[in-house]
This record gives sequence, C-alpha cells and structure tokens, in this order.
Amino acid sequence: MKKNKGEKLEIGESERLEAVERIEEGDPETVLREAGAIGKNMVQKLMRAGEEALDELNLERNQQ
Repeated sequence: MKKNKGEKLEIGESERLEAVERIEEGDPETVLREAGAIGKNMVQKLMRAGEEALDELNLERNQQ
C-alpha cells in the first residue's frame, strides 16, 4: 500500500498479484487463512496511516 500526502491509500499491484497467486494455489482452509492475513495486514496499514494523519494534525495545531 502506498500513501502520498493528500492521496488515498492504495494496494500496490504487486501486493494484489501476490495475494491472488497465493489464494489460487491453496485449498479452502489456506484460502481463508490467507484472506484473513491479507485483511489483517490492510487494517494494520490503515491504522498506521490514520495514526500518522493524527500526528500531522497535532503538529499543525501545535505550530499555530
């Protein structure tokens, strides 16, 4: 996932392809485990991005 200031978070093409390949190769249990891991990873990245945004807002407020 890439994040530039002022842009939405996006899943990188390589991350997407890797996830699809892993899921296509697996049995149903593996597919569910991989999907869960991918979802967890995405949530963690979104949380970090949110924390960074809050930190930036706090810095801006403190500078005013």
